[in-house]
Amino acid sequence: MIDERAMLRLAAGSTVVTGPGVHEVRAQLGRMGAPYGQYLLDDVLAGHVHARLFIMLNALRLSAQERAKLAARLSGSTVIWCYAPGYFLGNRPAPEAMRHLTGFELAPCSVGKALATPTEAGMRLGLRQPFGPGQPVRPLFSAGRSRPSRFSPPIPTARRRLPSGGTTTGRGSSWESPG
Repeated sequence: MIDERAMLRLAAGSTVVTGPGVHEVRAQLGRMGAPYGQYLLDDVLAGHVHARLFIMLNALRLSAQERAKLAARLSGSTVIWCYAPGYFLGNRPAPEAMRHLTGFELAPCSVGKALATPTEAGMRLGLRQPFGPGQPVRPLFSAGRSRPSRFSPPIPTARRRLPSGGTTTGRGSSWESPG
């Protein structure tokens, strides 16, 4: 899912996020071996799209009404939230609104490079290459604390059980919320 209006909120130099997070990711989705569709946020909000899995690439700017409607439309589906989901409430940054949208306690953080290097556990799972742009990303968020500290460089990870019985999981720049 892409929100074309959210792209208007991005500053010069934002290609460090939008290049891999909006453009390049769609090429990777095409290689996953499963059928998928690309839709606009407006179509999801209007109820024209029904799916078991939604990948929200850039749901950066949502009004309170859109947030409520989106929660209803996504109910029962798994949702992967990518970079800064719901960061803008109307025209102002609202980090607290991200928690209401995703279920994650996301806090601003700062690292020299937004680059995650696989740990030994990650390498045992087959991860070999560092992931991320290798330069500062602002704003940047971590789950549950102001600065992630388990990894060097840090990468946020969180899991939370939802009242609906599902769970939400976040790793790196993606946050997954099964409905």
